[in-house]
Amino acid sequence: MHSEMERLKAEIVEKGNRLEELNKTLDGLKLNFDTLTAERDELNAKVSSLVADIGSRDEKICPMEEHLHKLHIEHVELVSACEEARKQAENQARRLREMEEEVEKQRIVITDAAEESGKQ
Repeated sequence: MHSEMERLKAEIVEKGNRLEELNKTLDGLKLNFDTLTAERDELNAKVSSLVADIGSRDEKICPMEEHLHKLHIEHVELVSACEEARKQAENQARRLREMEEEVEKQRIVITDAAEESGKQ
């Protein structure tokens, strides 16, 4: 019976030691859990901040895209107007050359006619 009591006492001490180890492990796990929870809360705060930043940027981007679209349309119109002006300038230059040639022909005719009149 004495050995049974000693065995039970040893078992109680062993279980007490094991319980102490488990409590220490539990304390470590609780600390780890608290640390991870704090990190998660920080990350959630960062995510919320980033989502807000994205929303703010989206609000700025939309008007910029509209402005860019208007600028693109204006650019296309200006390019078209420039091309039309270039064509008109070419036509005017061609017409000027034709008129200069006509004036030169008429000058020759007038000069020839004046020379013919002067000979007679």
